[in-house]
Amino acid sequence: MPILGRVAGTYVSANAVAGIILGSVMFVSAAAVLITLILSQR
Repeated sequence: MPILGRVAGTYVSANAVAGIILGSVMFVSAAAVLITLILSQR
């Protein structure tokens, strides 16, 4: 059982890291799109 708990802990932390990376990438791309729209409207 301790092995299962360790695997679950690593899985959860890897999931959290992947979620953070995905969220930051999506945030950066959304910001880039907004900046492009603002610049193109001038």
